[in-house]
Amino acid sequence: MRNYKVSVAMAAYNGEKYIEQQIDSILSQLGENDELIISVNEGTDRTWDIVTGYAERDNRVKHYICEKRGVIKNFENAISLCTGDIVFLSDQDDIWAPGKVDTVCEYFEKDPKISGIVHGHINIDAKGERIAEQPKKRESYRIRTFNIFWVNPVQGSCLAFRREIADKFLPMPDYIPMHDRYIGCSLCKRGKLLYIPDEFLLYRWHEDAVNPRHHNPIPVMIKERWNLLRSLRHV
Repeated sequence: MRNYKVSVAMAAYNGEKYIEQQIDSILSQLGENDELIISVNEGTDRTWDIVTGYAERDNRVKHYICEKRGVIKNFENAISLCTGDIVFLSDQDDIWAPGKVDTVCEYFEKDPKISGIVHGHINIDAKGERIAEQPKKRESYRIRTFNIFWVNPVQGSCLAFRREIADKFLPMPDYIPMHDRYIGCSLCKRGKLLYIPDEFLLYRWHEDAVNPRHHNPIPVMIKERWNLLRSLRHV
């Protein structure tokens, strides 16, 4: 039995294609005292109606409109509304593999110095089929700030952290390149950020995905790293 209350912070926008499958995979792992917080940027499809239906049927689901636009502010809003001990971040279009929540929470319970955990994932396509190209499997290791700065190993959809640390990094600066790198730096500063190779996420690649599959041009990458460096004083 888990000793922690779990909050899942999901950011949603025009996600009607896949969001039901993701919500179902999350709720199947949550206890009766856990919560799924869904922050929604208003769009043009039925996302709001879908999550409203879940909230009416299941009191663990709580949904809110996020007036500030963009994925970073949408996640910021979702995290700020979480009340659990451990916060899991969630995209709207992936699938959680069984055992994710309980296994990750076991790590937190065993070592109070762990501030956050990043786990492995499997790539799938829009139809849910496994993509042949997969990330290299690694052993568990501790993530350091310089890892995040050069080659980001902190994928937000695979990240969980102690809720108390969110008070240190919220609100997030407007100029950061992406929320996961910024949060990762804060977690490194305040404890041990641990990578575990367990593949607890089916990570969906599709044409509407927010994260690009290819690297940005070098000038953009330089600007992003400079902005991340600027943000370190906030974490």
